[in-house]
Amino acid sequence: MHKYFLVFAFLALPAAAHAAVLINEVAWMGTTVSANAEWIELANTGAAPVDLSGWRLMAASSSPAITLTGSIAASGYYLLERTSDNSVPNISADQIYTGALPNSGTTLTLFDATGATENTIVGGLNWVNIGGDNKSKKTAQRLPAQAGTATSWETATPTPRAANATSAPAVAAKLPAPPMSSTRVQKVEAAVGTSLSEPTHEETAVIAPATTTPLAAAGAAEPTPRSAGLLSSPWMFGFIGLLVAAAGAFILL
Repeated sequence: MHKYFLVFAFLALPAAAHAAVLINEVAWMGTTVSANAEWIELANTGAAPVDLSGWRLMAASSSPAITLTGSIAASGYYLLERTSDNSVPNISADQIYTGALPNSGTTLTLFDATGATENTIVGGLNWVNIGGDNKSKKTAQRLPAQAGTATSWETATPTPRAANATSAPAVAAKLPAPPMSSTRVQKVEAAVGTSLSEPTHEETAVIAPATTTPLAAAGAAEPTPRSAGLLSSPWMFGFIGLLVAAAGAFILL
C-alpha cells in the first residue's frame, strides 16, 4: 500500500511543482514622491501558494539581481520595494532589494529554485515594449492573457499588491455606423427610386382566392353552350323553314 502511495505522489509532483508566477507590474520610473522609489510586483496565477525560496529575479543590465525569500499566496501578489519599505507608502513590502532599474530599459527574467526560467519580459529600449511613463509615474502593467494572442502590457495608474488597472480582457466597443453624406444619400435615393428622408410604407399585395368549379360527376355530360342549344332545338328548324317558304311565296308574287 505504501509503495503505491509513493508512486502516486511521485507522478503528482510535476503538476504540483509547476508554478504560474509572473512579473506583473514594473515601476521602473519610481513614484511621484521619489524617482528612486522603484518597485516590482509578482503575481501568482495558480490555485496554490508557491514557495519562492531560492528563486531569483535578474536584470540583463545586472541591476537589480534579487534572490527571493518567502512565498506568494494562491492568486496573490508579491511586492518588491527598492531600498526601503517607504518606496510604496502604506503598503508593506514582501521583500526589500537594492539596485536601480535603468530608465533606458532592460530585460527581466524570473528563475525558479532549480534555475529554470519561469518568466521573462523584454522591456526594450526605454521600456517601449511594456510601457510606463516617467513623467506621470504611471506603471507598466501586464494585461490579462487571451488565448491565441501574445502577452501585452499597458501604462496605467499604479496598483501595488492589487489587481492591475485592467483585470479583464478588453472588449472592443461596437460603434454605430457614421451617417451618410448628403451626396451619398442622393446617389442612393436615385438608385433605389425612393426618398431616404421620408418613411417608406411597405405595400402588401392582396391576392384573391382562386375560384374553383366542382368537377362533373363521372359519366355526366358536359353542359352545352347556350347558343349551340338554340340552333340545335327542333322549333328553331321549323321557324327557319317557315321563313324560307314565305320568302319563296313573295318571289312568286
